[in-house]
Amino acid sequence: MAEHVLFEQSGTLSVEGEEGRRYFAARAGRWRIVPSTASWTLLLREGRAPAIVAPPPRAALAGDLASVHPGDIATFIHQGRRTGVLLASSDGTDRTIYLREGKLCWAASTSAAERLGEVAVRLGLLRRAQLDALLSEAGAHTKRLGQLLIDRGLMNGHDLFRAIQHQVQEIFFGLLVATNGAFVLLDDPVQGRFAAHIALDVQGLLIDGVRRLDEMALFRGKVPSSRGLPKRTARALPEELEAHEPEVAALCDGQRTIADIGAELSLGEFDVTRAIFHLLQAHAVELSKEAPPPPPPEEPVDEPVLAPAAGPTKSPRDIARAVDAAVKLISRTVSGTASGQRYVGAVDAFLLHEGMRRPVFKGLSLSLDGGVDVQQLAANLGGGPDAFSWPDEHVEGELHELIRFAMFQAGELVGSNREAELEKQVAEALAPLG
Repeated sequence: MAEHVLFEQSGTLSVEGEEGRRYFAARAGRWRIVPSTASWTLLLREGRAPAIVAPPPRAALAGDLASVHPGDIATFIHQGRRTGVLLASSDGTDRTIYLREGKLCWAASTSAAERLGEVAVRLGLLRRAQLDALLSEAGAHTKRLGQLLIDRGLMNGHDLFRAIQHQVQEIFFGLLVATNGAFVLLDDPVQGRFAAHIALDVQGLLIDGVRRLDEMALFRGKVPSSRGLPKRTARALPEELEAHEPEVAALCDGQRTIADIGAELSLGEFDVTRAIFHLLQAHAVELSKEAPPPPPPEEPVDEPVLAPAAGPTKSPRDIARAVDAAVKLISRTVSGTASGQRYVGAVDAFLLHEGMRRPVFKGLSLSLDGGVDVQQLAANLGGGPDAFSWPDEHVEGELHELIRFAMFQAGELVGSNREAELEKQVAEALAPLG
């Protein structure tokens, strides 16, 4: 399309050419200007902006998911240890992924299959009837679903933390298998609750996602995209069907797209594509055509990769003292609330459970002053005064998971303003770790 947009000095703009006018008419609505360089302009449809918008974040990278594979974006984030917000839109699903120093710390999605309740049901942590009952009365509550699950005794703190971690992974995997749509990576400090609770290694998730990518490549041989319109054939369904396949087959009417079927059944793109693939192999459905593709996104812009800085050297006792100080801060903040004892029980349960499989937590529990046993933790880390290279990526991740779990529990008990203040204090306590 050769048409141009003319920006006047008065601040108004006009579109040159009939094709250009049709292009923008198809995108009618309210758009937000994303700060960027003077040589290009990026507009983001209103409603797809991240929750953190002050000051307005700058666009670092944007493009077409059909040309830039999501795995390449993830590698860019990991290698550059990027901090910011990744927004992606594909087949009617909008995903927002919060990143801090190359790690996933929070995520949100408009896909029904990637909602916390659906994830908890698939994990076996919640029954379908319990979720349906809770959602039916959700309009009467201002609390988040996770807090309602805790208050009703349907889930304990450890299981809720596990479900949220799995939800973030599922949102990432949902992006990883996307083959069309648009994305933008915004430079944003990502502070507060979006940075305090979770830190999943992007490279590790990529390795875990290789299986899905390999299977999806196989599926794409018969199911090119989720815009396909599957329709039942006269052939009877096979006697042995995998999970969800009978429900998927029932909705194959030639009118619904594969994406529509997934949304109606609360299935992710991977699961619904696999079901359609198996039904096609059994000749129980056919794909005769596809729905029109979405409009093309903006042109991609690249940015250099930044190398991570080397960390300082710390002793096991230095590290144990810093962790103890951070946990004490969290515990003392929660101790003044009516549910402080619930926090203690949740953190002790985490330490007991994780201590059985992770040596770094062996023999630990909350002490009377709200911290952890520095001597025991230092012994778990290697003991003695001998220094070792810090950060050790594996040990660092485990210790930060304890802090994030404690912050997660505290965030459910104190107000959002106090939580943001506490997050800064904890970061200061952990500053000696580098």
